[in-house]
Amino acid sequence: MKLMGLVIHFFRKDEAETFYYKLNREKLASKIHFEIEEGKTCFIKVDMQPEKMNDTWKRVIHALIFVFIQYRLPTLAKGILKKYYYYQNQLEIMQITPILQSVLHNPRKYGTQPDVQSASNFYQLFEEKVTRSPVLSFDQLVDEQEEFFAGHLIDVTGYAIEEWKREQDYQDFIHRLRDFFRERTPKTNLLIITYHHEFQFYRENGRRYSTSELKALQNKESLHFIDLLSSEFPLSSLVGIAPESVLIYTTKPSDPKIIFLQNIFQESVRVMSIEKFPFVGKKA
Repeated sequence: MKLMGLVIHFFRKDEAETFYYKLNREKLASKIHFEIEEGKTCFIKVDMQPEKMNDTWKRVIHALIFVFIQYRLPTLAKGILKKYYYYQNQLEIMQITPILQSVLHNPRKYGTQPDVQSASNFYQLFEEKVTRSPVLSFDQLVDEQEEFFAGHLIDVTGYAIEEWKREQDYQDFIHRLRDFFRERTPKTNLLIITYHHEFQFYRENGRRYSTSELKALQNKESLHFIDLLSSEFPLSSLVGIAPESVLIYTTKPSDPKIIFLQNIFQESVRVMSIEKFPFVGKKA
């Protein structure tokens, strides 16, 4: 069987190495060779089997897109943020760019709205610009198509900005809650929580708080930012109990609600397996 050769060259070693390792992780049947010639130009040579050529090309292109997102997108994003969204603050640009990279790496994770769909479409647009010839220059491809790529990344950059704003609002919310609990005089030393499908609150001696007790404890002080959480999360009960520390027994340690509690109480919270809960069967 005669193998067909494909050579992709890069002028930057870090980009070439990332491309090489990305292809290796794809576990292609093709052999992949990495060479550095004089002048520091890097060559990746891929031996392509004719019957698997389309699949190999697809994986090669996806690896090129991966390299583009990792190394070239930050510069493009900076230009888009400044030109179309009038961002000048370097810290804000640095915070938005990783979100944009994340959306482009995995657009399906972010939903199906039009702005996100433009991220999915970018893969097809990139593929259309790759000439399927035996020799391909990554630098030439990006340099020639830079303006074209930037034009198709404006909408998804706007989506990344909105994601960043939501994250900023969330972090502000977390900080205000931390300050609230830190400055508040604790009403109890330890609050024990169990969580499987719903939250149950227990005193340090293992006696469960009843619904009526929780309602009586709920703080009457108006905290408008509490409304940011859904009714499924009993934050008003936490405010009413005002614990100094929290011990959580759960079957879902990675559940967003548990992560949220860890973010609020930080070093004052511990999470354990619900199998270790010591008060099974104890009456309220």
